Amino acid sequence: RAGGAGHIRLHRVLLQQDPDPLGAGVAQPHAIRGEDGKGKPPRGGIGPVNENGADSKSFHHAFAVVRATGEVLYDKRVKQSERDLGALFDMLKGHGSVLVVIDQLYNIGALTRAVALDRGCLVAYLPGFRMRSAADFYGSQSKTDAADARVIARAAADSPDKLKPISSTQTLDCETRAIISFDDDIKKECTAEQNRIRAKLSEIHPPLERVFAGQKLKSECALALLGEFGGPYGFKAAGKKKVLRFALEHSYKTSFAERLVDGVFEALGEQTVEVPGSVMQEQIISHHARQISAYLKQRKNALSVLEDLLELYPGSDCLMTVPGVDTLLCAKIMVGIGGIERFDSPAKLASYAGFAPVRRESGTSIRSSHQAYRASKMLKDAMFRSAFVAANTDPQSHEYYEKKRSQGKHHNAAVAALARCRVNVIYSVLANRRPYVYIEP
Repeated sequence: RAGGAGHIRLHRVLLQQDPDPLGAGVAQPHAIRGEDGKGKPPRGGIGPVNENGADSKSFHHAFAVVRATGEVLYDKRVKQSERDLGALFDMLKGHGSVLVVIDQLYNIGALTRAVALDRGCLVAYLPGFRMRSAADFYGSQSKTDAADARVIARAAADSPDKLKPISSTQTLDCETRAIISFDDDIKKECTAEQNRIRAKLSEIHPPLERVFAGQKLKSECALALLGEFGGPYGFKAAGKKKVLRFALEHSYKTSFAERLVDGVFEALGEQTVEVPGSVMQEQIISHHARQISAYLKQRKNALSVLEDLLELYPGSDCLMTVPGVDTLLCAKIMVGIGGIERFDSPAKLASYAGFAPVRRESGTSIRSSHQAYRASKMLKDAMFRSAFVAANTDPQSHEYYEKKRSQGKHHNAAVAALARCRVNVIYSVLANRRPYVYIEP
């Protein structure tokens, strides 16, 4: 959380005598509601349930144990280590079955989840925004570790249908998420390096900066030229013939290399004044260009690993046949959905992805609808991006996009409407395990 390094706001453990607190098993999301279907987990018929919450930091957990009645049994700090967490869970298992609920699945919460699963505990996830809403509902104004633990414990006990189950079979998802996160980091670093190059070229030679503007800094040829020659003085010292020969060796298209080199030397003729510090700036530009090239190679390797991981997901090969879905977007959609069997219909998947309209009414004066703000961010972003790509590359998707624009919808609203229609297609493809095939109406 902001203001503290490595915080998890809460871990909570539910103790009860029933061997399966979630009812039909943690692997089935719908079973969270319990066998009676009324939003309460099945009770063993004995004694009050002990609710245990913990606020985690990078060094320790602030652990609180409370009963279902709200009575606090004790507060305790537990060191953030496998030995101490394991000892705690083993001790709690002596009182009955254990359900660990966390509000952060990854980062600092990964160790707690792994240790709990290793000790045979059930693990579930309560999103952070739901925990904060519960804090307002229960009237908790304090923002402390102990207060957060008590709030999450009460919320998990009173509304178990809000929990999302976590099982030990999520290793594949964790590995895929790690590669996706790595790819996102690489893209950010590449963008930062490109901005640094353009800033330095703007400082020492603005005409040359205009030559490398736009998407050219993403091309292998442009990066190779800047990495080898650095800037205006490096290009002048090498001469046009040498620069052109080098460019042709690092370009797939001869015409692109020739146009780029011609643009470089035309720009060099527009400025004869030397800006102080240009020589050192050229060395730095060369370093940045080589860094980008290295990042792009790393990203290529990461995408190759991602392709291997996608082969382990059932239905991913069928999803790749949907227009606008590439390797990266396919991985994000598969991880974001978390198993198509979780959803009974395309409408529920659309609601989970944030594309189902939310009604807002108050008497007769206020009647409106808007997109859901609370949704799986990764899934919503992936589906929106794939819809945007399809609107520009797939004839049927483009036709539907233009239809929505003609109805007066703005660009984002039209793409979102297209994404909602594509949810039906994605659901059908994954549920039936069949490739996408367009059929004329």
